[in-house]
Amino acid sequence: MLVVSTLSRTGAGGLSTPGSVRSHITRSNMTSLGSETPGLSRNVTRAPSISAMTSLEETIATVEAKRCSSGAFAAGQAYPRASAGPSTDAIAEELRRILKSRVLKSRTLFRDLQFISAFVPPHMLDLTDLGKAFWDVSLAALSIKEEALGLIVDTATEIFQYKTGMISTAGVADHRFLSQWTLADCAWLWNIASKEGDIAGQRELAIMHMSHPEITPISLLPFSKIADVFEQSLLEDPRILDDLDKYDPIRMAVIKHWMTNAANYGDAIATEYLMQQTPQGYI
Repeated sequence: MLVVSTLSRTGAGGLSTPGSVRSHITRSNMTSLGSETPGLSRNVTRAPSISAMTSLEETIATVEAKRCSSGAFAAGQAYPRASAGPSTDAIAEELRRILKSRVLKSRTLFRDLQFISAFVPPHMLDLTDLGKAFWDVSLAALSIKEEALGLIVDTATEIFQYKTGMISTAGVADHRFLSQWTLADCAWLWNIASKEGDIAGQRELAIMHMSHPEITPISLLPFSKIADVFEQSLLEDPRILDDLDKYDPIRMAVIKHWMTNAANYGDAIATEYLMQQTPQGYI
């Protein structure tokens, strides 16, 4: 199994942006941009993240299973095994602490783990202490990535709410922090999270394409097939071509791409949006 690629423009510990977003925000239940879009429900719980090929939650579960199986095989003395050491929870927590260190964090961590997974013989990864150590590091790295993606999306959401007046500026304790960002920064943050497979980020990026197309970058999930995203039937839809001032066929295809991906993994707002489209086609 290949370990998913690293966050775009980020290290293993999270964002590398001015004012360090990590120092600002904790996870919270925030209002979706869908609350400003007619017909979209605002009461939606956050769903698990996904990657282009599999969900991050599924990847973490697979790595954890690999770690457990490698430990079980090693306990059966298939290969020489060291004496009993710290518990797996203690190891995982210590690895997370190390990987989060500003001094030790690696910008190529996920690439390096990918190389190891691809080229080291499976029996070494699954039957030895060294293999268990590899899965321990992989699990710690993936858990940090999951945490970072949630942080990116939640930060972008709070900035958007602040900039659009959805929350009172008088009651905001972090007014100075939030005031230094723009709506373009929200689009940038959601774009990062979306390409890394975060469902909430994909949905909010799609809505951002509708509400602020002039500042929202056009991007797709990694490994997406261009022909599948930019369907000829959508690009040549007469309803779109007759009203190009309102409908940009390229952007409409991108909106459908992100909403479909989010809906496929259980996002209620994305699902509702797609259900509202006319039976004759997507607009």
